[in-house]
Amino acid sequence: MSSCLLGAPVRYNGGHSRDRFLTGALAAHVDWVPVCPEIEIGLGAPRPTLRLLSDGRIVTKDRTCDHTDAMTGLADDRLPDLAGVDGYVFKSRSPSCGLLSLPRYASGRPGERTDGQPVDRRGRGVFAALVTDALPHLPAEEDGRLRDPVLREHFVERVFAHARLRELFAGDWSPRALVAFHSRHKLLSQGHRPDAMEYRGVGWPWYSRSTPPRKTLGWKTLAEVFNVHLNSLLNGGVVTTP
Repeated sequence: MSSCLLGAPVRYNGGHSRDRFLTGALAAHVDWVPVCPEIEIGLGAPRPTLRLLSDGRIVTKDRTCDHTDAMTGLADDRLPDLAGVDGYVFKSRSPSCGLLSLPRYASGRPGERTDGQPVDRRGRGVFAALVTDALPHLPAEEDGRLRDPVLREHFVERVFAHARLRELFAGDWSPRALVAFHSRHKLLSQGHRPDAMEYRGVGWPWYSRSTPPRKTLGWKTLAEVFNVHLNSLLNGGVVTTP
């Protein structure tokens, strides 16, 4: 989770954005891993304001420093650790961590406005984009959207379903255990995707005495496919990334 949401004074102005729900009710049930990409690439707090450019770069407001390569390198270093988490909460409106609708400024392309105003509001934070692109099935949200009770409940459901599935595949699992997992989560998934008839294909058809999954898909592939299906269904219609 973005460190500032835990109360760390790491924001550009030296402050924090401690979130009461994340550090209170939810913290009793999860272990947060704090991440502040801007601090981790060597920037201080307070620090110069950063901006996203239309070509994907992240630079200081006066454009004297380009931090794109450093941010990309940090994401590469962090991804092995983040691959083991069950959810991520990013700081909204951050040029490094915002998930969606961030202002992007002209990068010098022909036809772009030159008055210093954003060319659009379709940006994603550089670090957040790298993480969510590399881990597309990781439950991810930003703090602003979690103020919506429906989105908050949906995110928490996905996080704990992801954790249960990870624990299942980390152990000595079997097709029977996969079917049991499927049965326990069927109503939850259909609650998010009432029209998801394909959920019938995630579980029972793979458990066959005549064609065991290990002889058709293989254990690792079966786990990956099931994970994709489950997260797709649980994400039913609720957009967390553009």
